[in-house]
Amino acid sequence: MNNVNILGYSERGVMNALFYGITYEKDEKKQRAAIEAIINAESTNETKTNYQKFDFYMEFSLSEFGSPDLTIIATDDNKKKTAFFVEAKVSNGKRYNINNEYRKFDRYLKNENNDKNHASNLFFQLGLKKCYLQLIKESEVNKLGRLIKVSDNPRKLGDNVVVKKLSEIIKTCNSFKFLAIIPKQKEQLKEYEFFSDVKFLYWEDLCEKDSLSPYLSDVIKFNGKDKISLIFNPK
Repeated sequence: MNNVNILGYSERGVMNALFYGITYEKDEKKQRAAIEAIINAESTNETKTNYQKFDFYMEFSLSEFGSPDLTIIATDDNKKKTAFFVEAKVSNGKRYNINNEYRKFDRYLKNENNDKNHASNLFFQLGLKKCYLQLIKESEVNKLGRLIKVSDNPRKLGDNVVVKKLSEIIKTCNSFKFLAIIPKQKEQLKEYEFFSDVKFLYWEDLCEKDSLSPYLSDVIKFNGKDKISLIFNPK
């Protein structure tokens, strides 16, 4: 039917529009092009991985390690799996500055910032996923140590059946990658300690890609008007 349209709000709405749109795309070539525009955004032809299967887990909980906006389990032609942890942030009508966000997070790590809103910080959320990987790989805790504890107790997955089910799937992966989708920045991104492996993508750039714009145009228009947008940074 062509007379049914779903529009979502802000960060969750645009993520749902993008990845549900990709999932239900009937043209396999368009579907693959859309996924590759995201996960292979900065890869050359020589470094691209030929993935054959993708599973999207939208906002699945990892208990005390947070809920990634999206977890992608990608399987290549050699049956090896890569887990992509995707975190997204939007402007919410005001300028989103990634360098400021890192400064806030760095102060939190050094116990200089007790802001109760730190849990919404992009680097806090990415840091939790790194702590989670340390747990499942049984490796030593690095300098993100303050994130390892909740009320002085070590973070844990708990006993929720579905949380543990996803965790078992992630454990089968051979490699792990991090994607952050944010509004376009005026300032140059800095080298963020602990997060050199994070690939940053901009909503504005994704919307300009022919392979992605069909899934994003309606929700972007609905969430933005003139110079005020819930998604993009103000111009």
